[in-house]
Amino acid sequence: MLSTYRFIVMIDEEEDDVENLLKRKISWKAILKGFFGLIMLGGAVLLIQFSRSEEGINYTYFFLAITLMCVASSIMVPIPERKKEVRHTISLLKCEKCGSLRVQDYMDGDFVYKDTETPCKQCSGNYKIHEVYSLKLKSTGKKKTIDQ
Repeated sequence: MLSTYRFIVMIDEEEDDVENLLKRKISWKAILKGFFGLIMLGGAVLLIQFSRSEEGINYTYFFLAITLMCVASSIMVPIPERKKEVRHTISLLKCEKCGSLRVQDYMDGDFVYKDTETPCKQCSGNYKIHEVYSLKLKSTGKKKTIDQ
């Protein structure tokens, strides 16, 4: 019974992979890059054939063919999309008198050692911006959509 369950789970995972491949969009740019790369590889093969002769190998054509193969293979490699990072910037405030810390959202014009008019709740002193951070927020990976 347990092995049957594993088999069903494996089939479900494979179906998800196939669905993801089918949903992936291929751009015209990627198609043209692949086509152009194949033409360059064909040209490299022809150059290798021209480099051979009865006297020996013509190294100029041979090295040109190798260079063309390297360029074609680098063109054909797909570049993965970068995921956008969601970042949040905060300012860490420190009281000048008692040293208590407070965190607030970053506002335009905030910089380190800037005096703020925010009073301290403990000693009535003024806060000064001590540090400014940019935090990377975690994403859940799946987007939730609400159908209405």
